[in-house]
Amino acid sequence: MNIEKENIVIRKALLTDKEDILILLRKVFNVDYDEKWWDTYYCKNPIDTTIQLVALHNNIIIAHKSIVPIEFIYNKLRLVGGQSTNSATDPNFRRMGIFSKMNKIIENEAKLKNWDFLYSFAGPNSFPGYLKQGWESKGKIKRIIKIINIENCISKLNKGIIVNKLISASIKAYNSITYKKISNKKKCELLKVEKIELNDMKRNKNNICEQNKTDEYIKWRYDNTIRNYDKYLININGIKAGYAIIRIAEKYGLKAGFILEYYLEEKKDEKYFINEIEKIFINKNVDFITLWRYHKNDINWKMLGYIKSPIFSTNIIYLKLNKKIDIKKFAFQLGDTDSY
Repeated sequence: MNIEKENIVIRKALLTDKEDILILLRKVFNVDYDEKWWDTYYCKNPIDTTIQLVALHNNIIIAHKSIVPIEFIYNKLRLVGGQSTNSATDPNFRRMGIFSKMNKIIENEAKLKNWDFLYSFAGPNSFPGYLKQGWESKGKIKRIIKIINIENCISKLNKGIIVNKLISASIKAYNSITYKKISNKKKCELLKVEKIELNDMKRNKNNICEQNKTDEYIKWRYDNTIRNYDKYLININGIKAGYAIIRIAEKYGLKAGFILEYYLEEKKDEKYFINEIEKIFINKNVDFITLWRYHKNDINWKMLGYIKSPIFSTNIIYLKLNKKIDIKKFAFQLGDTDSY
């Protein structure tokens, strides 16, 4: 396909671009994004206006990039970080420098807004491009996974390379790991609730930087029906000890249980939580359970049979805009934030 680069135009996205952007995202990611999801996450952010760019060729949108503002508290300071989300380029227009040009425009826009840093979870294709433009890497986070319905997973083998690698490695771990039995020293209960309150989302005392979750933010992020989140309060021996947010969705023809976010006041209680959340997923007939974890924080998960996915890993990367903050001290904690 012979394409003249000078015929490609990059500009800010307009409200009237929504339908064409969604068509592009569905084509690139093979996910059924809908208008309600779009309106919620890109048009109603309570922190600031999302930065969105599109690239057009002959008036047809062939690339999209967006940065969602997220508020953080770092050493009692309020910071705004822009998370890169849903970057997509039509396969026919890749390796033409569109991604790099969009990144530079977004960097300048974020500086005008006085945002403190940009960050992303970059895959193998986009990672080198970010580094060339001055972004820094803190390390990788990986999806960890545990097979629940072994028979159904085996039946999906030979359905494609991705499925085969993912399931084969998980089955091997399933057959080889000797699981440690959870003692009954503590009783863990998960209580399903309609909404998560602000006082349920306590700060992790071990983190020097965390998302600043206000009432307005919680309502925007969690109290909607776009992705059908299930929300639970965690009780340990009858005392409120944290919360968890999960979702069930189809992935590669299998029913997947996603642990999107959770918090526990005591790390030592994590194994009790894992045991109970598995019971919920089993009752919902999921085929496997999965979540993102930074490698230093997955000891209890490994102990209970979770393995690192052989195909899903991503690099935590960032670009510092505010020279007064030292992102290196907390960048790895970005891997424990919820992704959009």
